[in-house]
Amino acid sequence: MGRTRRRIAAGFTLVELLVVIGIIAVLISILMPALARARNQAMRINCQSQLRQLGNATMMYVIQNKGWLPGPSSIYDVMKFSGASASVESGLLWQSNLITDKRVWICPVDQRNGTDLQYSYTYNCRMIVKPGFEDFFNPSNPGTPDVIPAPHFRRITSFKSPSDCILFAEENITNNNLQGWRINDAFYVYYDTTDNRHMGKSEVGYLDGHAGDIPPRIQLYTSKEWGWCH
Repeated sequence: MGRTRRRIAAGFTLVELLVVIGIIAVLISILMPALARARNQAMRINCQSQLRQLGNATMMYVIQNKGWLPGPSSIYDVMKFSGASASVESGLLWQSNLITDKRVWICPVDQRNGTDLQYSYTYNCRMIVKPGFEDFFNPSNPGTPDVIPAPHFRRITSFKSPSDCILFAEENITNNNLQGWRINDAFYVYYDTTDNRHMGKSEVGYLDGHAGDIPPRIQLYTSKEWGWCH
């Protein structure tokens, strides 16, 4: 009997157990946001890495093709296909064997499913505005005097500030703009806006190969601060 009483006395009381559970709950509540931020930061870094890979592949294409940029057809053949379900296997970067993993085109936090999940980044159509028309607020449809006709090739040497020229950007997938446009082609044009899926930021890749983030809800085509290229 004495041994039994000693074992019971050495155990936890109900109050002590509740205190321990409360402490654990508090620690979890403190750690979970930090873990979520760390996970989001890792996804952001991964996304920027993919954009740098796409930028490097584009530079290799330029070297192989006498200075010509691949345009929106870097993603898929815009002369033959259209829409969010167009396969990147028809794109010039894939066809040139400069991108060999289709997952590079997909943001790690892109939540779309099915055939529409082919690419998360689209081509900044300010890159296909003709030289001399860069400061036009809203160039006309492709094929008119101020936009290079399809397939929209432009020489890299025609850009004076490649470090300021956004090449690929994350387009809206969450209907976060007033018009409600979602990513639906290879062209980042008109009312297309940047998304906010990386802790309220949108990742972009630049013509000189570096990557970074910009604010959400930016219409690159009409944003002189962010989207215009010279």
